[in-house]
This record gives sequence, C-alpha cells and structure tokens, in this order.
Amino acid sequence: YYPFGAIRLDEKAGTFSEQRKFAGQEYDVDTGLSYMNARYYDGLVGRFISQDPLEIVGFQTTDANKFVQVISNPQNWNTYSYALNNPLINVDPSGLYTRAVHGTLPLENISNARAVWQDPTNPLIQNASQTFNEPAELFEWSGGDNHWERLYAASRLAAEINAHPFQPGEQLNLVTHSHGGNIAFLVSQMIDRKIDNLVTFALPVRSDYQPDSSKISNMVNLYSQADLPLFNVWFIRQSFW
Repeated sequence: YYPFGAIRLDEKAGTFSEQRKFAGQEYDVDTGLSYMNARYYDGLVGRFISQDPLEIVGFQTTDANKFVQVISNPQNWNTYSYALNNPLINVDPSGLYTRAVHGTLPLENISNARAVWQDPTNPLIQNASQTFNEPAELFEWSGGDNHWERLYAASRLAAEINAHPFQPGEQLNLVTHSHGGNIAFLVSQMIDRKIDNLVTFALPVRSDYQPDSSKISNMVNLYSQADLPLFNVWFIRQSFW
C-alpha cells in the first residue's frame, strides 16, 4: 500500500481475493472505497468521503474547553482527513476517536495542568492512540476535586456516547487518568451500550465509585509511570486480546 492506503501491489495465489485490505478494513472493489466502520474512505485521495461526526459536534459545541481542544490541532480542522494526515504514524480504522479522560486538576496550577493534557505529545494519549490504532480524543471537564463535578462530567460524556450512532463492530474505548477512571465508572451506569475497553491509570479506589460490570467488556488498571511501556506493548494486548 501507499501511505494513505491506495493499493500498490495486489498479488495473490489462486482465485481467492481477500476482502479486507488497508488497515484491515473491508474493501469494495466496485467503488474503490474502504469501509472504516463509521465512514467510507478513499485511499487514492487520502480522505473520507463524509465528515467526521464527532469533529462536527466539536466545532458546534458551546463548551469553550471542548472547542479549544478541537482547534488546538490544525489537523482536526479538516473533518475529512485520515489519521490526522499522518498515516505513517497514526491509523484510524474506525474513522472516529478513542476517548481519553483526565483526572483532577490542581486549582493552584490549573492552566498548566490543562495544557499538559491538551498537548498532543502527552504520553498517555499517545499510547492510547497507538494501542487502539486511532487518534485518542481528549474529553475535558472542570477537573474539580469533588463528587458533583465528576458526576456532571460523567453525565456529559454519557450523553455524548448515547447520542453517538455506533456502527456495527465500532468499539467504545475509554482511557482515563486518576479520577477520570471514576468518571468512567459513573458513565458505565448511565449508558445504553457497553464500554468495550476501559483503561485506568492511577485510579483512586473508592467505595462510592463502583462500575456497572455488565457494561464493561474489558478493563485494566495501570499504577505508575513504570507501567506505561506495558500499556502499548504487552499488558493491554494480553488483557484485551
């Protein structure tokens, strides 16, 4: 394949023709398009043929933090682009995003703390993108250190999930830090479908935050910075697949 997915060489033995091609997705020989679970993709031009519904929501949001997050990376501005226009590093098999949820933010330095999470080189977000083979989108909330702020954040995230038109085979992946994991637990009690993969990092274990285990297919918790290399190499793949 060429970098954006156009077929460079299609040799095969016998008459069998593999239907799954670039990024492991179904290829339609009649149209030359790949079905990426949520949208169709044209590898010849390196673009989806329809806009990313999550990015449209991001540009239309009245949430200032969400809007800043969307526009902070210029590659998000093109809602037809594939893998943030960098297919040598990123893969976007679903056409959508895995969600990353940050934890409590320190009030005395909240601007800098928020900037750390908005930075596209954040190691947790980068590892999430690599593990699930799609760019991880940051879900931002106030970061307040109290139950009501977490509950409100969970209700917002759950509403987004419930409103999203999931396609057959499209997974819901949440990657969280600190109390972001407890927000995910609350979300599991509010949504109409399962969280396919939940990754929590440095989760504070609290008796008042309990997940609906029937709504979480796979979960793994990482405890320290030393666990980060495992996140993308062995730990996740052993636990999930």
